[in-house]
Amino acid sequence: MPYEFVTNFTKPWDKLNELLAKPYAFQPDLNDPLRDAATIAIAIRHQSEKTRISQKVANAECPANEILLDVADAWKHGTLRDPSRNNKISMVSRFEFEGKDKFRFIRNIITVDHATKGSYDLVEIEGAAIAYWLNKRGVPIRWVPVVREAAPTFTNKVILLFNPEYQVYMKATTIQFLSRSPDGELVLADPEGFEFEIREINAGSL
Repeated sequence: MPYEFVTNFTKPWDKLNELLAKPYAFQPDLNDPLRDAATIAIAIRHQSEKTRISQKVANAECPANEILLDVADAWKHGTLRDPSRNNKISMVSRFEFEGKDKFRFIRNIITVDHATKGSYDLVEIEGAAIAYWLNKRGVPIRWVPVVREAAPTFTNKVILLFNPEYQVYMKATTIQFLSRSPDGELVLADPEGFEFEIREINAGSL
């Protein structure tokens, strides 16, 4: 069981987590990381079937599990019969800005917009669900889901890299800005203006 769990859960999650900390530009609704995250959600969705733990119990003990059940079903089937379960996942590149012309890439976020449960970071809730099932099934490995961020390096423009290895098509990308509040928390922000550049991966990097 440890090898199966590592192969299907912790290793794919760690690999996805590392990839999203790189400043790549992604088509918001069509790219390899979305597919990989959905595959993890589907694997989590089937854990109840492999154990004697019902979905009802798992959902009560781990709210992330219930959201991922809906994510997995929507990815496989599209619009769900119960509209309260419908959801959509998409990619956004998150940047911090600090005054004029100071920007740093934080990480790419796969967002779940759920019809009734709100908005979530898919990688975060998958990490929580994997940790829940790891503990619930008594898998003898030590693993902690720590979401990675890029190095705290500021530049004078917003820069992303296009890497065709992770998508076959891109016509748009989504950017989200945050700035630090007086208490040090990152909150959504809207800079008045910024210079934006997408570089080919083989033409230079940060």
